Amino acid sequence: MENKTPFLSGCVLYLLLRKATLPDASPRQHQEGVKDEHKNPIFMADLVYTFTGVQTIGSSSDTSNYREGKLEGSINVPFNDTAYISAFDDTVKNRYKVALNRVCDFVKWHLNPEMRGWFVKACLDIIENDEDIDDADLFYCWGNGSPISKAELKTESEFELQPFLLGVLHYVLTHRANQNKCGIATLDANSAKVRYKERQYTGHLGDGITRTISVALYEQAENEEPDEPPESPFVSPEPEVLEDQGDDEVINGAVLRAGKTLLSAFEAVEMPKINTEAMAGGLATFAAAFEAQKHSMAEEIRKNSRSGEASSGSVDPDTDEEADAEPVQEDKKTTIIQQQTNVIQNGDNNVNVTNNGTINFNF
Repeated sequence: MENKTPFLSGCVLYLLLRKATLPDASPRQHQEGVKDEHKNPIFMADLVYTFTGVQTIGSSSDTSNYREGKLEGSINVPFNDTAYISAFDDTVKNRYKVALNRVCDFVKWHLNPEMRGWFVKACLDIIENDEDIDDADLFYCWGNGSPISKAELKTESEFELQPFLLGVLHYVLTHRANQNKCGIATLDANSAKVRYKERQYTGHLGDGITRTISVALYEQAENEEPDEPPESPFVSPEPEVLEDQGDDEVINGAVLRAGKTLLSAFEAVEMPKINTEAMAGGLATFAAAFEAQKHSMAEEIRKNSRSGEASSGSVDPDTDEEADAEPVQEDKKTTIIQQQTNVIQNGDNNVNVTNNGTINFNF
């Protein structure tokens, strides 16, 4: 089975999705401060969000290994997580619009609408010629949530991009969860791998579909309420009511927001070599001290949130202008964690770890 081609697996679907991705910013746009929003870790994190509903930051190494067929799944790319797959299968079959809205968000964030016809034809070419997909196997490719068999797909000519992608993704998760490596031969037949760079698509998938294919973009009905937030997981969310959240939720939310900022900063910085063994020891000490200070840290975050809301200014309903004419300096929301671990690197490998300092987080 490992040498069969074509074979529809997660890494093959990822290759096609990357070919259909919107282009990154140009060098000139980079100089003007425009950042790429389609880098692999972010792209993968948003794809994972479509079937888990979980907003994560992403992992470069796990993404790379999964797209090369070397990894079946991990905590960061849970394509073989039976709990997530079971929950997603139930969502598709019983709450289809919830899953579809997530996929609509993903398509809006990342995919080039001009590539929708090619993407659908490329997927159909693989599905129709994958001998391990039975003619009776079902794909949930219709916007009303109804399934269609492989045999019926062979005669269809009109599709909508988002429901079609949802159906293919659902099939990969429910039928090929631990067969990602079986797609390596299909990857090699349709792309070229250059060392230290992402695969470049070189295939001719879709050419085997000779009938005319029409692909539209799915549009929600005007009275249809979206089941998911329209913003990307990587866009700062609206202020939350922290008083209604537990300590873990408050801290996790604050750390996630800080992590998004760090991710952007790391992209522009050449990272030094770090002694990971020394770092691990320091992190263990950090974790113990963090647990002892967790409640006070959460209370400080709640306090700063209330302070930030109070200082946001009021609006005069008659003039539609801020009540204070003078500019008001926004209070910085700063949380201070005492008695935590400091990790200081000197040179390439020398790392000093102490536990008597102070770490400041700005949220």
